[in-house]
Amino acid sequence: REGVRTPDSSGGAFGGFVVHEAGAFALGQDWNYRAVRSPFWRLYHNDSGGAVLRVGGRRLELTPDLAWLVPAGVTFDCVGASGPRHLWIHFSPGVGAGRDWIEPRAASLTPPVKALLVWLRRTLAASPVEPWTTGQVAQALLHAVFASCGAESGRPAEPRLRALLLEIERRLAAPPDVAEMAAMVHLSES
Repeated sequence: REGVRTPDSSGGAFGGFVVHEAGAFALGQDWNYRAVRSPFWRLYHNDSGGAVLRVGGRRLELTPDLAWLVPAGVTFDCVGASGPRHLWIHFSPGVGAGRDWIEPRAASLTPPVKALLVWLRRTLAASPVEPWTTGQVAQALLHAVFASCGAESGRPAEPRLRALLLEIERRLAAPPDVAEMAAMVHLSES
């Protein structure tokens, strides 16, 4: 009666995050990249203004009061001036964690998110950097950021879709074709 039963976190609704890389550095003139598009998601946060992401015709300001989530497959330009401390995490979200997003989304910096940003920056500034600790803090930050984006970002996918996504992830080297996917979820190919 006093607790909350949470969704399965072993690969279901929240599924955890796979952190591929995390880092922080002072932006230089070399942070100007055109048509960036990757197979993984990105979280960006800057400690001061002076850099933007251009997505389509929109300019997304990288400022200290927001973190930006950029879904996989989104094409964007990085445009930055020298100076701001830039933090990034390249990651893959678990099944159901905002995978329907098709454009970048701003995340407000709640007190837990701010605290985790500080912790991750400290972890990345340590010498030597400890990869295990970095990964754990980055995952905690991602969970906090997704939680701050609203309840819809963590809702589980419909069961058939979740099963299909898990199967595709299991078979990334040779994913099922459309006919096989339709048969798996008992739907027509269309």
